[in-house]
Amino acid sequence: MHSKTNQFASKNEDNQISSKIEIKLEPGEWLSIVGAKKSGKSKLLQLMAHMLLLPEDTILIERKVIKNQSASVVLQKLISLPEPYTIPAEITVRQLVDFACISCKYCKQNVEKALDLTGMRQFSEELVDNLSECERYKAFIAVALVRKPKYLLLDELTCNLDIRHQLELLEILKNLIIKKGITIVITLNDVNLALRYSSRIALLRQGVIVDLGTPESVITRSSLMSTFGVEFAIIKTPFGLPVCPLSLRN
Repeated sequence: MHSKTNQFASKNEDNQISSKIEIKLEPGEWLSIVGAKKSGKSKLLQLMAHMLLLPEDTILIERKVIKNQSASVVLQKLISLPEPYTIPAEITVRQLVDFACISCKYCKQNVEKALDLTGMRQFSEELVDNLSECERYKAFIAVALVRKPKYLLLDELTCNLDIRHQLELLEILKNLIIKKGITIVITLNDVNLALRYSSRIALLRQGVIVDLGTPESVITRSSLMSTFGVEFAIIKTPFGLPVCPLSLRN
């Protein structure tokens, strides 16, 4: 999937901020979009997911213009899970995932594989309404997997979860890259989670991608200060480069 250089516009309460962006996604990579609140993370993700196509914007999937492809072709290759998720009433997890299979004419085998890959087989007869927030996210990831997508776009997936469930969900996504070669694009507020899982990080500030590259090259004290207005310490450990917030910028 490639994005041509285009105009990306993000509106806030005061003005419209725009910048030209160019992003190239590689198969089986993990791209995290990181930035402060209202920096334009969700808008950028929506743009990439073809939910928000501004007049001059063009997104390519496998070098073909997305708006020239049929909806079924686009959906099979690129699945976006926006926040908040719509949860049907009085429906079990299996019925939810089955419906994705029936409505899109995908093989029933895909349902079983999706339940296994997300760890939701044990909850398959539970009502979706009764699931915890983490389990609901897993159920909707299973729905997406039925279509066997090549790209999975996720918005604010971890913001309301405790650290255990954050790691649980992100480990599932990591496993999807390893086993299925799916490309993950996700918005994250937690810099340490982005450092832990990302192949690359796009650092976003006021609608502008100020840096895009490997976690080690993008996440520096100066970039974090300019993005979040916070002084950070970056600590070298055998497990990577965790960051620790120290103080607010005066």
